[in-house]
Amino acid sequence: MDTLSNCYDSSSVSHANKKHYILLNTIHTKLDLLAITETWIKNDHPDTIKLDLCPPGYSVTHTHRPTDKTGGGVALIVRSDIKVCRIHLNCSYKSFEVLAVHLLVNSTRLNIDVLYRPVIG
Repeated sequence: MDTLSNCYDSSSVSHANKKHYILLNTIHTKLDLLAITETWIKNDHPDTIKLDLCPPGYSVTHTHRPTDKTGGGVALIVRSDIKVCRIHLNCSYKSFEVLAVHLLVNSTRLNIDVLYRPVIG
């Protein structure tokens, strides 16, 4: 693969009831990457839940909602042949959730941010 030509983003509003759709759609369309907001996956969930929405041949990186509130969280599912390096931001944000990564596709480096800004109210 020379480029990222097949990318998609989705708001899942709890991946649990949409897991099969996410898996089948990712594999069937041969996505290079899929950004997901509102995964509803918490930091203390077991790895089996965190890895559950990752189809074979892909890797997943998460950022969890920093509070105990329901909802939120973002994830990035990437084809296994793309090198992913998480960017750790030295700050915290209260108005949105962010996942930042470097992707390396052959010799091309690409920075990707997945942002989710919850509705306040």
